[in-house]
Amino acid sequence: DDDEVLALEKDLSTKVLMVLYRLTSSPDAMNSSSRTTTTTAETTNTTELGELMFENWLFDTPKMIDISRLYFQNNPKITRTILENVLKLQPNYHEDIRGNMHVVAKTLTSFLSRYEKTKNGINQESKKLLADRNGLIDICSGVASFVSAYPPAAKILLDGRLKLIPTVVS
Repeated sequence: DDDEVLALEKDLSTKVLMVLYRLTSSPDAMNSSSRTTTTTAETTNTTELGELMFENWLFDTPKMIDISRLYFQNNPKITRTILENVLKLQPNYHEDIRGNMHVVAKTLTSFLSRYEKTKNGINQESKKLLADRNGLIDICSGVASFVSAYPPAAKILLDGRLKLIPTVVS
């Protein structure tokens, strides 16, 4: 029955979101943010958790984008908390985001450049652009979800690496 399948999918989705939340919500890390002092043990636990997450690739920019796309619309507060916690526990992810946003910018710039060349008619390149369109829509919607879920990503996205906004607007 379709309703039963949908209910099971929703239940599974909720459980995955809760696992992600628990994974990024170290009690020591979360308790220390509400106090003015932290103990050495709390700092060590928080540092170790951040290192474990980073070294074992539990999160990276594509995964954070996917988390945003899958969960932000229906669970904005939890999704934002997950992303904030990941980046608080492991600041190295900021550089991961910068590098990936640079790749996104290059991909979009390349697409726009190819698009400009095909404006005057259908040819082999324009057919390829149509095929690439779905991937680009996926990239753009993912980045939009990520920026909505983690607003500081907008600054990273626009820190001078993404010069295509005037191109898109014109």
